Amino acid sequence: MITDKLKILKIEEIKEKIDLTNMREEVTRIILDKKQIIENTFVEDEYLKIDLTNAEIIGLKSHAKLGDMPIGDLPAINYILSQDNKYKDANLLNLGNVKQLYKKYEL
Repeated sequence: MITDKLKILKIEEIKEKIDLTNMREEVTRIILDKKQIIENTFVEDEYLKIDLTNAEIIGLKSHAKLGDMPIGDLPAINYILSQDNKYKDANLLNLGNVKQLYKKYEL
């Protein structure tokens, strides 16, 4: 059913900087600092999740269908990650699609 492949961007700063007491600030800083790399890696407007356990940003653009109905990016990535031993117990945060992630910060 879902045959799309995950795109993975390793972000070592996640393991170095993430402190649970100020996690929001650190994650936001990393995402803003890595804007160009993220946009150049995820060029299909993939849905993104940040994996705090494995220090990665994971993306997926779904092309899957259930009959004639398209399966959205979020349900597709959730399904794939829940079936993967590496990610099913990871600490994951939803970031949304790439275009939406940085839309507010465009000049």
